[in-house]
Amino acid sequence: MTVRDINELEEIIMRRWNAMTSPLHCAALFLGPEYRASRPETDAKVADGFWTWLYSWRKESSFVEVDAEVCCWIEGIGGHNCEDARTQARLMQPARWWRKWCSDMPILQSKPFVCLDKRPPPLVARGTGACSNEFIIANKGSPQWEEDEPVENLTRDEMAKDARMRLAEWRARLHRTESVSDAGGEEAHDVEGGSLAEGPAPSRLTRKRGRPQKQPVQEEEEVAPEGTSSDESGGGADENDGGSDESDGSGDGDDGSGDGDDGSGGCDGTDGSGKEDEGEGDEKDGCSSEEEGDSESEPLRIEDLIKQGRIALDLYVAEDFEKMEQERKKRKEEEKGKVELQLSVEMMEENARQLENTLREERRKIVEFRRMQKAQEEEE
Repeated sequence: MTVRDINELEEIIMRRWNAMTSPLHCAALFLGPEYRASRPETDAKVADGFWTWLYSWRKESSFVEVDAEVCCWIEGIGGHNCEDARTQARLMQPARWWRKWCSDMPILQSKPFVCLDKRPPPLVARGTGACSNEFIIANKGSPQWEEDEPVENLTRDEMAKDARMRLAEWRARLHRTESVSDAGGEEAHDVEGGSLAEGPAPSRLTRKRGRPQKQPVQEEEEVAPEGTSSDESGGGADENDGGSDESDGSGDGDDGSGDGDDGSGGCDGTDGSGKEDEGEGDEKDGCSSEEEGDSESEPLRIEDLIKQGRIALDLYVAEDFEKMEQERKKRKEEEKGKVELQLSVEMMEENARQLENTLREERRKIVEFRRMQKAQEEEE
């Protein structure tokens, strides 16, 4: 990666991180076994958010005990720091990893089931459509996450397929149980034309996500070539009194009533002739064809941002780990070179000592030979 690519990636990560630094996210990062190598406890913001989250649900009388468990987690004291636990930290789901390896930390072990294994749902419309800034932790039993089935032997493709299936189930539940206002701040209206501020609606709320409505004239022009009028479909409004009649074959896929706003008599999933959209099979599963068509144009949800932020953070951590690994190899090679150089110096010193001893022996022999030669000359 070039320096420019690294800077762009870092900018994306920091922008996502600034939107994710809630106490719950800090706790998930602090207690996440896959992030232990990056030492998140050294980050002041992460540590502050973690302690805020921790002290928010613990009583003051248990602070000493929970502080001791946190110290054991940071310092790696206990069974969670063995080689098998470190190996499985990136392979197992966090909650299962905590259940298996962190039995010596019962207080912290009781919470990662919620803050690590469940993703917070998207922001939902409340009251008159205003979005709450608080994350709501999903219940342990909804949806079912199949926590009791082993997944350690699954391949990456099987795990991805399983994750996509659970994500689809979760979105279907949201579509069936929640009404969300669009990004432009439009109010959610019921089929009778009322609003949430006026009181509870008698029927299910329709969801408007910024899809432009057709003008009555345009709808009549489109309906006319098909040979179907508002009177034939049974869903048209009476021009004399302005009231709307119920339609036999048109209406929303959820309640089957007419729109009443214009003369065509259809809403959310039907056209002016009373024909249902082609996505009727998807409506039976909990999400309408209009919602599928609008999902591409609506802005990213909080859960998507969190997922992208986690992926970017994983890439950032992986890149840091790769750099650390390269630096470690470089230091190892330098140390190896130093050792080899030291051995070479020692060998040269040993050779020099041997050469000096040899020269000393040769000098002794020369001196002895000259003394013997001098003695022979004196005898002669």
